[in-house]
Amino acid sequence: MEKTEMEEFSRSLWDSLAVANRKLIEEKAERGEKLVYSTPEGKIYHIEAQKLLEMLEDSGEGATPTPLVED
Repeated sequence: MEKTEMEEFSRSLWDSLAVANRKLIEEKAERGEKLVYSTPEGKIYHIEAQKLLEMLEDSGEGATPTPLVED
């Protein structure tokens, strides 16, 4: 696989993961549930899915939670 093909594949994979994560957040928000995330350092965060969805819409971000409420 050439470098450009690999880059295209990688971009497509990350885009698909972002879509799947966004769908998960939306489904959890409909049910009034929380999501749990952690940092590479091991800090654990819980956040209401609805609040995260609002944060993402306000920020224009895809599906990456930043910053969250520490548990």
